[in-house]
Amino acid sequence: MNAAIHSSDRRTIESLTAELLTVYEELSLLYALSAELGRLATEDDVAAASLREAIEVAHADSGWFVVCEGDELRIPAICLHGIDHETAAVVSRAVLKRGCKTRADLLWHDVVEECSLSQPGAPARLLAARLGVSRVPAWFCLGRTMASPKFTSADQKLMTAVAALAGISFENLSLQRSRLERERLADELAMARSIQQSLLPQEFQLFPWLDAAGESIPCYEIGGDYFDLIPLQDDRCLFVISDVSGKGPAAALRAATVQGNIHALCRGNVYLPDVLATVNEAFLRRSSETATFVTMFLATLDRDGRLQYANGGHNRPLWIPAHGSVTELQGGGPLVGIFPHPEFPAGSVSLSPGDLVVFYTDGVTDCENEAGDTLDVERLLSWAERQAGRSAEEARDELTREIAEFCGPCRHPDDLTVLIAGYRGQ
Repeated sequence: MNAAIHSSDRRTIESLTAELLTVYEELSLLYALSAELGRLATEDDVAAASLREAIEVAHADSGWFVVCEGDELRIPAICLHGIDHETAAVVSRAVLKRGCKTRADLLWHDVVEECSLSQPGAPARLLAARLGVSRVPAWFCLGRTMASPKFTSADQKLMTAVAALAGISFENLSLQRSRLERERLADELAMARSIQQSLLPQEFQLFPWLDAAGESIPCYEIGGDYFDLIPLQDDRCLFVISDVSGKGPAAALRAATVQGNIHALCRGNVYLPDVLATVNEAFLRRSSETATFVTMFLATLDRDGRLQYANGGHNRPLWIPAHGSVTELQGGGPLVGIFPHPEFPAGSVSLSPGDLVVFYTDGVTDCENEAGDTLDVERLLSWAERQAGRSAEEARDELTREIAEFCGPCRHPDDLTVLIAGYRGQ
């Protein structure tokens, strides 16, 4: 009796010892694997390292990692051990098809008997664990020959743990790439904004008789508004303000194209309707989108106070006399970049010393407050009536303050640009 008890205790101790050794071996594997996976840079490297450790600990004869991409299977070359690609693909199609449909996390099969495979080199037994935390079905597969023992519950637990650990590493790599991509885009947008701001005029006092100020605020990092002051050879100053349809990088690139066209066209004698017609032709020729257009207002001011202008579908600027009522500069043609051979009539007015002309884009009048009301032209005219006698810089600052107070915490829905020209007289 004592001998029987002693024999039973010995078997129990041996069983517990074996189980403890198995658990210790698995924990050591997972600890070492976790440290290694943290240093790897790609999903395939993570899968290959995980697979190597699983094969070694489970004493498998073969192993591979397979990703189910729709109806196609992808088996990385570095994730094949003890089996060729064709055989691994055949076994995967036969066994994993059901697992992909049922979303089972663990599969084990007697491949020869259950799947009736006659593929040379195919493992007789298969244990497959689905990759954890993954949007795409993927499996770690271990194979054994008929002469090797069957997979045990301990092997199943091991594979589940390895797959879960690898899945977490996959997710970490994806999050890291997303963060790096966001940082890269943020850096590129910051650089693009800096470049776009550098293209805007930095010097506004180009002539003794001219007083000017301007500002452009994109609703995103960069926008499609553009304004400029360009000194001309015959002692005149060209004012440009334009608004390209759309927002963001695409609009900013088109605005840069408009700027290039304007500077190229203003080297010689400037006739504003011809400039608009040429920009219109260039837009029609180069634009790949029929809905792309630009509104543009051009004006020249000379030392005698003569303001000549042409309007291509843009908001009518406000003329603020030093003494008198505010008026809008009337007349104009269609949007630029829509119609072939449009007519852009020219207009002119004579400014007196102290007069201001306010050029703006529709982002000014379209900005909204919390109630959903827009600033609109009527409110802008009301603001303009209070600006007589101010300098261009004072009027610009007063307008930006007016807009900020009207909008409150609301974000501007569109790019917002203002250019103010003042005539000082000779």
